[in-house]
Amino acid sequence: MAFTLGDLLDLDLGLELVAGGADARGRLVVGAHSTELEQPGPWLDRDWLLLTTGLRLRHRAALQRALVEDVAGAHAAAIGFGVGIAYERVPAALLDEAGRRGLPVLAVPLETPFREVVRAVHRAWADTDALEMQRLSAMQLQLMEAVGAPAPRAAVVARLAELLNATVVLLDSAGAVVERAGEEPVDGVWDALHARHGPLAEADAGGRHIVAVPVAVGAGPPGWLAVVSRRVRPAGRLTRPAARAAAPLLAALSRIGEVTDRQDRAVRRALMAELLTQPQGRDAELRARAAELGVALGEATRVAVLRAAPGAPAPLADAEVQLAADGLAALAAGDGEDHVALLVAGSAARTRAALAAVAATTGAAGGIGRPTGQDVAGVQRSLRDARLAARMAAGTDDRVLAVDELDLATYLARSAAAADAEPLARAQLAPLPEHLRETLAVWFANDGDVRRTAAALSLRENSVRYRLGRVEALLERPLRSPRTLASLWVALALDA
Repeated sequence: MAFTLGDLLDLDLGLELVAGGADARGRLVVGAHSTELEQPGPWLDRDWLLLTTGLRLRHRAALQRALVEDVAGAHAAAIGFGVGIAYERVPAALLDEAGRRGLPVLAVPLETPFREVVRAVHRAWADTDALEMQRLSAMQLQLMEAVGAPAPRAAVVARLAELLNATVVLLDSAGAVVERAGEEPVDGVWDALHARHGPLAEADAGGRHIVAVPVAVGAGPPGWLAVVSRRVRPAGRLTRPAARAAAPLLAALSRIGEVTDRQDRAVRRALMAELLTQPQGRDAELRARAAELGVALGEATRVAVLRAAPGAPAPLADAEVQLAADGLAALAAGDGEDHVALLVAGSAARTRAALAAVAATTGAAGGIGRPTGQDVAGVQRSLRDARLAARMAAGTDDRVLAVDELDLATYLARSAAAADAEPLARAQLAPLPEHLRETLAVWFANDGDVRRTAAALSLRENSVRYRLGRVEALLERPLRSPRTLASLWVALALDA
């Protein structure tokens, strides 16, 4: 419970509010100090009451106004002006300047010694301190209780916001919002805090007051735990100690979370490695373990592969972070020195988007296989598909291909059985010189359109037709035959 100017006026001290208006009664008063200095600001703390008789200000209106300016600049609570000594009433220049600056002024009668005012303020805060210590202890217990929630870090932030009746936001060292609770907007909070240092920071941004303490939310420099309020001042004196009490809890939870995340990744990688080796007789066990981790084998689960850019490491950690950020349950493991294999539960479109994001930042190429079905053998089938698609994806715009985007001839030509068919492909193409092979490949790429083929080869259309006629003559087969077209398409794919 805060002690205000209104509380002080209600005491039997004979004090009278002579400037400041109706809002003055709500001003916080945390202490009182008497001085006759002309510029007492440097010796005043925020929200303190200055007591003076104005002995040095007699008949000096400019000094009276300067005193008000100095006290207002120190964010003092008010001026208590003793009357009946140097002045019978508070001087007009002082009242005028105080009214202009919104600084409350109290008239202190001769019968009330300044020491009684000081004693009254200190006594009130002594009583308040005892109550607030009890409240702070209760707050600390409630924050500790929040640690037992399923999402403890979010629960601690939400509990702190509820206890302080304010918005609370946890920011990492780059200013990203890690957790938040409350309705106040938090834009501008990071801009107000990021250049500050020390155990406590206070700032104003967009009509909101911010009290913040540093807190570690991961590796690297600490971020900030910020309490944001619409009030001119923080939500009571408990804001600072409550935030300080929450900070070590959140730091500890972040460290525990990091350990848990590392353990979870290790478990997932180990299981993925087992699925890739397909140990005999353990299908039911492996399916059950994958399902427990949110990756049930079935029509919604696929193997994806990321193939690292030349000279770059396999983007295993990048893939895990991206899939988690996209809300996709997955198992991941290294699949050779430059490959990452992923078993992803989710639609092909969401999986493709996640792989494209990794490819964009790492230069990797990604491939997505067919659904695994419910048997462990389906993981290997999907893995073969994904490897094939990844090999072909490097030349695409987003560097990601799904196996169902490949035509059947290309799939067969590029599959593991292609090695056996290569001699047959060479025999098919042997009668054709290189320029006719090139013409045929470009013709296929342009869906048999002679005009586009001619443009691509910088030839006349009649020249393209002549070359296609030479192909038919050398092969002794017409190009209008589906069997001929299919054989040449596969042969060219193998030759490529």
